[in-house]
Amino acid sequence: MNKVIILILIIVGYVQVSFAQIQLKDSTEAYNYWANRGIIEAVYAYMNDYIVTVGEANSQAEIQGKGKYFNEVINGIESKETLPTFIKISTLLKANSWIGAEKTLFSPLKKNFDNKTPLNELFFKSKKPGSNDLITVIPGKKNKNENWDTKTKEIIFNYNTTLGGFAKEKPGKLPEKSPEPSSFDNPISKPEIQERNISEKITPKQIPLKSYLVFASIFFIGLIVGGWLIFVISKKKIYSILDVEKHHYIKKYLNNGERFIFKYIGVVYILKKQKDLYKNESESNGRSKGYELINLENKISRLENEKKELLDENNELGKQIEEKCAGSIRKTGYDNPKPLNSKYEAPPKMMKLFFNMPKSDGSFQMSNGEPLNDGKKYFKIEFEDSSNCGELFYLPSERDQKAINRLESFLKPVCDIENISNDTTATKIELIQSGKVSLINSGWIINPDKKIKIRLY
Repeated sequence: MNKVIILILIIVGYVQVSFAQIQLKDSTEAYNYWANRGIIEAVYAYMNDYIVTVGEANSQAEIQGKGKYFNEVINGIESKETLPTFIKISTLLKANSWIGAEKTLFSPLKKNFDNKTPLNELFFKSKKPGSNDLITVIPGKKNKNENWDTKTKEIIFNYNTTLGGFAKEKPGKLPEKSPEPSSFDNPISKPEIQERNISEKITPKQIPLKSYLVFASIFFIGLIVGGWLIFVISKKKIYSILDVEKHHYIKKYLNNGERFIFKYIGVVYILKKQKDLYKNESESNGRSKGYELINLENKISRLENEKKELLDENNELGKQIEEKCAGSIRKTGYDNPKPLNSKYEAPPKMMKLFFNMPKSDGSFQMSNGEPLNDGKKYFKIEFEDSSNCGELFYLPSERDQKAINRLESFLKPVCDIENISNDTTATKIELIQSGKVSLINSGWIINPDKKIKIRLY
């Protein structure tokens, strides 16, 4: 039966692949569809590369944005005849922590689409606005572009394959200045519309050869599956009738177990002739078997009653043992044991304070600290209660851009920046190592030799 189920699943998948593809009329629609879809899927591939390169711990907000992008755009894109608009893609990226990708990656690709740049490798090897870096470069990181390269090659291959299916057009033909209207709202000239309408009226629609082959394949495979199902079901039914005598009949009628289908049909014929014999034997033995069944049911009922009585006795005995143990504990005084070490001391309590920005000398006033982060704080100090030493952390968030823009006042007093040259293009801050602070005169002051270490990207 497992083989039959697998075969059916293969047929269903084959039919879906054959009939669920998007139908495109000409090279204009092919370019519009695959370029549009290529930009959408290439952006998602870049998201995956970015998270792998930067690390999941430093890109939690981007991971959430990627999930929303997948649910609203990528999921089910193979069956969508109308793809999401570029305005929707741009808005979605800006609102979900991918504003940098929208500016440096999505916008150049959209510009290529608007300019009808040929859909090949150069289409996806654009440069960032005002820069010589490719759009997939991540500042300060080494992006391998594994998802990006795979997806762009797949898009270009599918586009060229679609062009190859047009008999009257050359592969790779770009849309003319007056293209045919499609699901992407491209205009078309009136003479071309009239010419197409006339040709459609004169030339009757023909079923392509591919459809005939598909239907013939389905019919042939269905015939095989149907015959196999009949064979398996009938064999299972016969074996259930024969029960323990199955091996005897296989040896007798199937030549020592060699299972050929025609000999199997012979067994079916013989069993049909013996149908009345089985029926008569079962009726004659029915009464005696009925008495045996009644005796068996009575025996089972009696055993169940005995089992219930034993369980009740065990439960009662368990309760008595528990009561005796409880009384013994109360007499010996073990219900309130004293600690073995009377000098035990509780571990020191850890304290946390959250601050907005430091003073120019790298200090934080205790009075400005808050025990909870309201989402607008940039720094956190952790210290043991009654201790004068603490640890200073920078808190990466969606507000990193503000801290980068005000580098002198927010970051430099307490931070050592590894790649400060990236401050003009960076949008995020990565914490590399925490710093050390000391409590002096109601203020936490940074240790100049142990500042926070961060990286801009």
